[in-house]
Amino acid sequence: MDDTTEKVREAVASLGMTGWRLAPADHQGFTCAASMFIAYHLPTEVDPLAGGDYDEAAFHGALVDARERGRQMLRGLDSVLDELRVRHWTVPGGQDPGTLLADLSEKRAAALAGLGWIGKCSLLITPDHGPRVRLFTVLMELDAVIAPSPLRPACGKCTACIDACPQGYLSGADWRQGIERAAVIDAFACSRRMEELGAAIGHKHSCGLCLLACPLGGKEARKDKLPGA
Repeated sequence: MDDTTEKVREAVASLGMTGWRLAPADHQGFTCAASMFIAYHLPTEVDPLAGGDYDEAAFHGALVDARERGRQMLRGLDSVLDELRVRHWTVPGGQDPGTLLADLSEKRAAALAGLGWIGKCSLLITPDHGPRVRLFTVLMELDAVIAPSPLRPACGKCTACIDACPQGYLSGADWRQGIERAAVIDAFACSRRMEELGAAIGHKHSCGLCLLACPLGGKEARKDKLPGA
């Protein structure tokens, strides 16, 4: 491992993300991806998995808080990479409204980095926090990064996310490399429904019923961080 790669690894480790991995990448000339996530949690009284009453405002607030904390952390990483003269690109959040596709699939990058697997809800599932994570990805032109081992999907026969969707947008199919998105989730119908529900609250409804139903999301947060590979 060269000196620059080690310094980048140390910088990512010091950010305070809940979990992270460096992995090889091949996208627009970038050779390495720093896949990271922040886990978020809801108070018991508004956490359906803990017997609480679902509250969109509380869920939306948790998402926004995790996003802003992550963005602040990434500004520090950006400064370090500039100092090291490492060409990099922070993948922007969000999707194209027409295709509902992102510039880069962060969940796929995270799965390839060994942070989790893509579940029946079409979201990244992490072993300790389920899908209750906010993903962040920085692509870099960096060498000497070893590919981590991917995690084996562990959803098994669980259908909690499928059962939680009142509209039936999830098919129940297991995600696999190369599968069409429409075979797992009706993403366009789901998005339209969240737009409709959001008309009354001033922003696209965060929903998250499938996400919040995942049993792995109910584990109490650990203080220790996932180490980099």
